[in-house]
Amino acid sequence: MSWPAGLCSATSVCWLFGAPESACVDMEPDAWSGPQDTPSPYSIQLTYDKDSHNFNVRVAGDEFRSVLLQARRPGSTEPVGTFLPPSQFSGLKLLTCSAPGDSVTNRWPSMKTEVDVTWEPPSQTNLGSIYFVATVVKTCGNYWVDVQSQSVADLTRDIFWPGTVPDGYLWSTATASYQYSRDVEMSDELGLNSYRFSISWTRILPDGTVAGGINQDGIDYYNNLINELLINGMTPYISLYHWDGPQALQDQYGGWVSETMVDFFNDYARVCFQAFGDRVKHWVTFNEPWSFVVGGYGIAGGAPGIWDANYTVQYKAAHNVIRAHARAWHTYDEEFRADQQGSCGIVIGSLWSEPLDPDNPQDVLGAHLYQQFFMGWFGNPIFGNGNYPQEMIDVIAANSQQEDQYGGWVSETMVDFFNDYARVCFQAFGDRVKHWVTFNEPWSFVVGGYGIAGGAPGIWDANYTVQYQAAHNVIRAHARAWHTYDEEFRADQQGSCGIVIGSLWSEPLDPDNPQDVLGSHLYQQFFMGWYANPIFGNGNYPQEMIDIIAANSQQEGWPESRLPVFTEEEILYNRGTADFVGLNQYSARLIYASNDTSPVDQNGWFNWMSIMIPDLRGYKETVDPSWPQGEMIFLLVTPWCVRRQLEFFRGMYQYDGPFYLTETGISEAESDQPDLNDIWRTCYYTLYTNEVVKAVELDGVDHRGFFAWTLMDNVEWGSETHERFGLFYTNFSDPARTRTAKNSVATYRDIATTNGFPAGAPHTETARAIWDWCHTWEPYEGTKPPAATFNTGVRTADPTVDYFLPGVRAGAVYRDKVNNNNNNNNNL
Repeated sequence: MSWPAGLCSATSVCWLFGAPESACVDMEPDAWSGPQDTPSPYSIQLTYDKDSHNFNVRVAGDEFRSVLLQARRPGSTEPVGTFLPPSQFSGLKLLTCSAPGDSVTNRWPSMKTEVDVTWEPPSQTNLGSIYFVATVVKTCGNYWVDVQSQSVADLTRDIFWPGTVPDGYLWSTATASYQYSRDVEMSDELGLNSYRFSISWTRILPDGTVAGGINQDGIDYYNNLINELLINGMTPYISLYHWDGPQALQDQYGGWVSETMVDFFNDYARVCFQAFGDRVKHWVTFNEPWSFVVGGYGIAGGAPGIWDANYTVQYKAAHNVIRAHARAWHTYDEEFRADQQGSCGIVIGSLWSEPLDPDNPQDVLGAHLYQQFFMGWFGNPIFGNGNYPQEMIDVIAANSQQEDQYGGWVSETMVDFFNDYARVCFQAFGDRVKHWVTFNEPWSFVVGGYGIAGGAPGIWDANYTVQYQAAHNVIRAHARAWHTYDEEFRADQQGSCGIVIGSLWSEPLDPDNPQDVLGSHLYQQFFMGWYANPIFGNGNYPQEMIDIIAANSQQEGWPESRLPVFTEEEILYNRGTADFVGLNQYSARLIYASNDTSPVDQNGWFNWMSIMIPDLRGYKETVDPSWPQGEMIFLLVTPWCVRRQLEFFRGMYQYDGPFYLTETGISEAESDQPDLNDIWRTCYYTLYTNEVVKAVELDGVDHRGFFAWTLMDNVEWGSETHERFGLFYTNFSDPARTRTAKNSVATYRDIATTNGFPAGAPHTETARAIWDWCHTWEPYEGTKPPAATFNTGVRTADPTVDYFLPGVRAGAVYRDKVNNNNNNNNNL
């Protein structure tokens, strides 16, 4: 429809359909009147989510139509942080001002009293001076600007340290240490003869490194403070590190988990010794390392905010802190002590412990162990025998051994346990069961359960090590179970054993961009190839995966790759351990090269790659906005992905064995009233089964079976009953869980019983009748894959079968482009 001219003007003024990019800086509508100067009837309310470390932001008050919301630092018009994609029912949309997702505005002009959105900070450090600001439009020409929230630091302070700091406190100002003359004066009033303070690493070396340059203003500031102290008869005691590490080193190297920090800290210490050591005779390397290691790398209670669910990161960080202290002490001892005649030590924070019952040996032992894990952790390596306390070594070793026995798939013992379980099943059911699958979608339960805490056992793998170890053992367990079946049961039972690999098909966003083509190929290697290559390929991980993870690990300071290594014997043992491949194939993604770290693109699509495939850096995923989406967010309807995935798999692994499409389907939202007229599901299965028919008839794929997800609405992982995939409706309100056929059942039954789309069959004619409507779901032009065409025919090689030739690209073309652009033909 077209709008009247007057309304078009109002649309611009009132932001009826959202603020334009031109409003990003002044945040003011192009109105015929200025903003209201009366007190704003709106407020911005913040809540902090300690689990995700994100902020929930609510703009609320009187009714309003439009809003523009940003997070800023004082004195800046540059938005910071990223808003996560709002729900489709929120009435909000993301706006790109400086970076994708850095601003939020309204999508529709409906009146509302509040809107909610989630904001992800740029980092978990240096948050103090960030606040939220909004312009709220009630009616045309009636709006308020500069509606502000409290600072995010005030909020997190109130959560972690409630009531400890007065209202109005700003961390960016803190206690105004630049007024050092008054500080010295106050110390003199107390009659003090010493003054202890810390140097800020980044005030001396802005990016944390000598190579990045020395800040002379910082040197001058501390020189002035030191001189002021000496003039007033006070001895300076200086701490080099009081928990404020350089953010640049945290971002690039992972902070204290990286061994490179030892060298960087030593360089920083040397600069300080050189600049101030002629007057400073008392040096402290670290102030309370226990606190910033456990707080920042253990319980996410301080910068850099890492939650160490596996109790490994904090020990690694502490290890490097102790090394850094020793290196700096030796630097002072060997290069400066003779001339400067000073001393260098460390400050160890501790709590004293007593046994609750001095006559109970266990209480006495507990109090002693408390000291070893608290003070001894750093005290024993420096003041004791140079190593950790023996009690600490023994206790952690015992705990680690116990976790090795009961820690799920991170433990090698699971290989034996799974094989024992598989053998029991083969023995009990193998006389009748001829098709065995060892694992269903190992990628999903490994990344979900041992990577992003999105499933059982709920481990958050902050260092990207646990998920690789778990996957390593899953692959070993599959190979062991297959060999057990092959050697002990196959001859008598005459069955087969394989694995189901879940995958998303990927296409380069720009097929003519070599980097996009390479990124799409790498996506397949990290997704499907992670499990397929050891089993159907050369027995090892994809070489691309090996090389990339090794390079990332080296950059992060790991002594070896985070990806475990198969022995030569294991590689031979893995290879060929499947009689068939099952593919769970639902959808596709578009991959493109990008160094943009924002989590969303211009279409509001969240870059799941950054979480799901954290080692594949420099690439992002997106989707075409025209692709239809089921209720489940990851499921976009792209039927052509099935045939392409099959063809890619065949070419990648030179595999001509049996395939099964073991899962595919589409969901709708849960509702009180069943919607049995699910024509979208009829379309979905018509399109997807037709792609399988094409793969068989046109490409010669040995395809043995198609399994719909799912027979009836069930309880889905992560969404319970909120998403309904079933061909049959399940009434979850009824204790009997009654089931009712949806309309798609008839079509799916006909396809299944005729094994395809035979000419003249009623369901074939139905497919023709709805084909055009169904294909409004399919992409047609530009960078989007070409549309498929309908293929009649049954699953036979009958040359008289009637079908239309599909206009899809052959998989070999894609592989050739990868070979030419990557110059790496390994396993291709």
